[in-house]
Amino acid sequence: MAGVVGLTFLDERIYRVRHETVIHPLLAPTVPLVVGLGRIPGLRRMKVPMKWLSRMYTLVNDKKLLSIFLKDRTSAGASVSLGFLSSFMSYRPDVEPENFAVCPVLLAQPEKDR
Repeated sequence: MAGVVGLTFLDERIYRVRHETVIHPLLAPTVPLVVGLGRIPGLRRMKVPMKWLSRMYTLVNDKKLLSIFLKDRTSAGASVSLGFLSSFMSYRPDVEPENFAVCPVLLAQPEKDR
């Protein structure tokens, strides 16, 4: 049987989700600005470190492991384009989560996940 296993499912349309995932709560209201900047052709490719925007420091509870992830450019140390951020922050699914019935979904989140 095919299915989806995920660690995190975020719906950035929900203000509380934005508020709790940005590095500082005061950044939550700036999401429309980021979406707009990411649509400007000259700025779409500009890259921003994710650790400047998101709470990457909550990725793992082990401080040594976190240090490794924050330096890893394929993990918490990654930079993403404003175009990607714009797309991510304004994403509208074809099927709303509560109506998704294509396959089983398993949220694999540790009990003590921050």
